Amino acid sequence: MKKIVFVCRGNLIRSQICKALYNQMASRNSFAESYGTEAKEDGNEGVTIGSHQYLSNLVKIMSNQGLDISKEVSRQLKESVIKDADKIIMMGRKSNIPQWMKKYNYEYWEDCTNEVEKNKDLNLNLKIPKFGDTKDIEETVVFLREKVKKLIEITDK
Repeated sequence: MKKIVFVCRGNLIRSQICKALYNQMASRNSFAESYGTEAKEDGNEGVTIGSHQYLSNLVKIMSNQGLDISKEVSRQLKESVIKDADKIIMMGRKSNIPQWMKKYNYEYWEDCTNEVEKNKDLNLNLKIPKFGDTKDIEETVVFLREKVKKLIEITDK
């Protein structure tokens, strides 16, 4: 069984979307988990996505695709959770990647990061600069679905 780990900054949006999509599309030979490099610092560790009012459109859109992420919990990245990972995908700022991660072989999704802060509130640098309105969220999910689909083609064999 292959384990894929998606990591973003707060473990509320990007990595949670990717985890849900991966687990929906992948075979039974692999599964995904998600974590945030700053979930604890942001005060989100242990908090459910559904409890964030500003994420209500995201929860609804994912639900329309058969994915209930409302009860997913934001989790802090720890070394113990990636030691047995077959693949690690980092999507946060390079400056937020913990020093201890340097010894792990991870893939960096530059087009899913927030190096250039287009949206300072939600720290996304996806093709969509806003994350509040339905059309923007739908386009972001489509963008991440394509990235995850390509990853599955490589890893889920």
